[in-house]
Amino acid sequence: MNIIPDGSFDDGIGAWESWWGDQWSGGVTSGDAIVADRMLKVIVDSIGTVSYNPQVFRPGFTLVKGVTYEVSFKAKASKNWGVVVNIGKPLTYDPWFIPYAPMQIYGLTTELQEYKYTFTVNEDTCDDIKIVFEVGLIGENAPPAIIWFDDVSIKAIED
Repeated sequence: MNIIPDGSFDDGIGAWESWWGDQWSGGVTSGDAIVADRMLKVIVDSIGTVSYNPQVFRPGFTLVKGVTYEVSFKAKASKNWGVVVNIGKPLTYDPWFIPYAPMQIYGLTTELQEYKYTFTVNEDTCDDIKIVFEVGLIGENAPPAIIWFDDVSIKAIED
């Protein structure tokens, strides 16, 4: 069972959120995250000085210590574009984020492709996890660009 209930965007943006930077990670002048054609469409007009500025994310789900999960999603971009995927526990203090899965870096193309990976949770069980798609300063990223995400899924792998 997919633990991200709004990963197909059939009913709109749901609990997905976006973040467009601050004074420490470089100002992003404009951009947007909307649902169009039942896909999450991220419009990147500018990027900051780090990979996570800007980003889209889905907070508020549970990962259980010792369980192995499979992450899958479909994505494409208006041109070749680097994306970082992070999954972890957000904090309101330094270090700001505790990773629950190894960071993944993907090079998106103009063709919709499916991406998958697995990980096992070594941290304590947490019910405030988020998946983050970072679309900022990664490799040769040079705005403007549009990135589309669909069918975002995290499922426990049964033995």
